[in-house]
Amino acid sequence: MNRSFNSSTIQQFNDSTIQQFNDSTVQRFNSSTIQQFNNQGGTNMHRHLFPFEKLEVWQESRRLVMAVYSMTRGFPAEERFGLTSQLNRAAVSVASNLAEGSGRTSLRDQGHFSQLAYSSLLEVACQISLASDIGFTTVEHTGKLRQDIDRLANKINALRNSQLARSKKA
Repeated sequence: MNRSFNSSTIQQFNDSTIQQFNDSTVQRFNSSTIQQFNNQGGTNMHRHLFPFEKLEVWQESRRLVMAVYSMTRGFPAEERFGLTSQLNRAAVSVASNLAEGSGRTSLRDQGHFSQLAYSSLLEVACQISLASDIGFTTVEHTGKLRQDIDRLANKINALRNSQLARSKKA
């Protein structure tokens, strides 16, 4: 049997496949998952394997990632490759840069990655404001996330200042 596929058939397949994937992925990031994560102190590990896992600031950045993914789940499907992707990636970048910096041997390098994490956090703050302006999220939800971001920004900044101050003494 010879089947021919035209571009609209392929596009239909791609759209439905992506939607099925997104629907199944979304189920993993529901409110009960976030609550369970928070009840465990922001970690699902019994012991710390890597230095960054001990950092309170990194654990808070993980909670931010969960909150951002939960929020973007409600964004329109046509934003999947736009603001949704950008916001999710920026949130992940905060945690990733903190982790990468903790693996550096020089305090100055660690401070550099803390600065990158801070910059990514500002990107998240900007994009959350834009999402609220566009009407993708509520003002109340935006306000709560901005409070979390402000608290995390202060901690990242304190970590960076400490790393740079200690690097000058060494």
